[in-house]
Amino acid sequence: MKKLKFYTTHINHDSLKHIALVPMIHPFFRTEVPSVDRGSLYSLIFDSYWQSAHSYFELTSLEECDIVVLPYDWRRVRGNDWLPNRTFSREYPIAREIKDLSLQIYKAAKAKNKPVVVFFQGDRSHEKIPLKQATVFREGLYQSRRTLSDFVLPAFSEDLIKIYCQGNIVVRSKQLKPTVGFCGLAGDWKWSDLVRLGLYQTLMLATQGRPDVPPRRGENLRTQALGILAKHPAIETNFILRKKNVFFGCPNDEIRQEYRQQFISNMVGSDYIFCCRGSGNYSFRLYETLCMGRIPVFINTDSSFPYDRLIDWRNRFIWVEESEIESLPEKILEFHNSISPQDFIDLQHQCRRLWLEWLSPEAFFSKFDRHFNPA
Repeated sequence: MKKLKFYTTHINHDSLKHIALVPMIHPFFRTEVPSVDRGSLYSLIFDSYWQSAHSYFELTSLEECDIVVLPYDWRRVRGNDWLPNRTFSREYPIAREIKDLSLQIYKAAKAKNKPVVVFFQGDRSHEKIPLKQATVFREGLYQSRRTLSDFVLPAFSEDLIKIYCQGNIVVRSKQLKPTVGFCGLAGDWKWSDLVRLGLYQTLMLATQGRPDVPPRRGENLRTQALGILAKHPAIETNFILRKKNVFFGCPNDEIRQEYRQQFISNMVGSDYIFCCRGSGNYSFRLYETLCMGRIPVFINTDSSFPYDRLIDWRNRFIWVEESEIESLPEKILEFHNSISPQDFIDLQHQCRRLWLEWLSPEAFFSKFDRHFNPA
């Protein structure tokens, strides 16, 4: 396999040594695990890819490279909150520095007519960036706003089967009643959210030229859909509803692992997993569900997917449009009653293979060149 040649720079700047590089290029420059908000999970997520990265990519000069990669995720510039990093925030000096360095690299690359790759993770990753000719890999993206230079970056997680299930899918047999699982954040609007929404929409009009979907829209949609499912007598529900985010950002490793185990157990004990966007227009849970070999019940909110020019995502699991929320139970029952017991088992294995072959860090980056060489 021909390696994709890339170039980057500015990765040894003294004031940025504590900032994680984008995972694609990390193993070419660093050996230690960076100090990031996911803590020790970071190495669990990317270790397999980091061991094989040199098989897929080659670090070269600007003149010889196929692509130029910005070394820091654009989330470091934008911030992951409703409002971007402000001048008075603690993160602003680093954000400003990374933005300036990114613009320097971008200008140097365009002077040599080289494609520039930007990685943009996080809940605000659908927003415009000032690098108009860059190829942007975004975790969240609205399909109706997508440009030819936008691609979807999976929300990467550790291999849940390998770490929590001894490497084997816990296969479920088909039952008369489908069991739908969910473990996570689901709550209603608060008055403080309305104030933040007003500030956010004012900012979006000024910087993006249009109002945006409210960041709490996903959580409200979850709450609505889960309530509908809970009331339906033909569906067994396995819900653990939380009022706040208890996993990401938790400073205590033991508590974080306890919550993670509850999350895994909820999936193991369910036939289908409800997957809906959160603050960003993507579902982290969708990728975790596929990793676990469970069948997603996905709510489409103008969503985009990785490698969607090669994968027919609509036929991989239960797909429900946002406008069809009221008929969500009927959609699940129609699907559940239409497949045989063996098809139900086979689909669990197919979901797992989809993650292993396309969506795990190693799988995604092993095919990364296809974004630039579709043939």
